[in-house]
Amino acid sequence: RSSDLLNGAVAEYLMHSRIIGGDVGTHATLVQSAFQAQREFLLLASQYQQPSENELALLLKPISDKIHKTQEFREKNRGSKMFNHLSAVSESIPALGWVALSPKPGSYVKEMSDAATFYTNR
Repeated sequence: RSSDLLNGAVAEYLMHSRIIGGDVGTHATLVQSAFQAQREFLLLASQYQQPSENELALLLKPISDKIHKTQEFREKNRGSKMFNHLSAVSESIPALGWVALSPKPGSYVKEMSDAATFYTNR
């Protein structure tokens, strides 16, 4: 369940990010909004038939916009002492796009995870 993820790992990430504060705290707020947008999409999707491609694109736009804002924040803060952290998160946040992939989004999510690992190992 998406609420388990939001109340578990995402909540823990937010708590620690807010303790760190600064760019990390601000970035975490953007990440939180992306996860919330995805949760709203999943709740909506659970109630309706599969939409057309055009309708799906409109429904996914809030998630896409939040992902973009998260990545844009990293780009605008290249001078941050926490740039590698911002990059790790920004490289992995597109994994939320798994909802648009079928039939198996696992390899896509793994690819996003690997991209984040590059920065966490720096």
